[in-house]
Amino acid sequence: MTQKTLTKAELSQFTSTEQWYRDSLNRNVVYTEGAKYVADCGRAYWLLDEIGFSQGIRKIGVQPFQTWKLKVHPDRSAMLTCEDGDSNVVHSKAIELTDFPLDEITLYFAKGVIMLPRETWAGFLEASNATTGRGSGLNLHRAASLWISLFAIRKIQLQCVTGAPTSGLILD
Repeated sequence: MTQKTLTKAELSQFTSTEQWYRDSLNRNVVYTEGAKYVADCGRAYWLLDEIGFSQGIRKIGVQPFQTWKLKVHPDRSAMLTCEDGDSNVVHSKAIELTDFPLDEITLYFAKGVIMLPRETWAGFLEASNATTGRGSGLNLHRAASLWISLFAIRKIQLQCVTGAPTSGLILD
């Protein structure tokens, strides 16, 4: 059986999720369909496990919003970094050798969820419920405000639920 190879273009199709997957090492962490696709096609379950396992490290686990970046070097070594909501590097780890097919990838971690950057706040609310196994008590308006606040911190272009850009609006 031929395994599909991961490409950056394929990642843009993930703008929400309907299925949640529990991390194998940290059962308090779930990940989205987009993150699972990265793990399947990029042979990178180790990357999701690394993010989930790292939540036990105090300086990482206390960060409410984390940006995880994997940069693969030409010699196939890599650097995995975790940034806080203000783009400060909180943790970095050298990877001696990887077969990850992309030069780089970014994943977000917030409220117990590993996701791709384009995956939306509506999915984020569902995932926070999946993490605890019960409703979080957040209504949709409050969840939207929380999600937009996280993106405002990161100064990332806000996307509509449909995935269409909101006229290039960048929140400060």
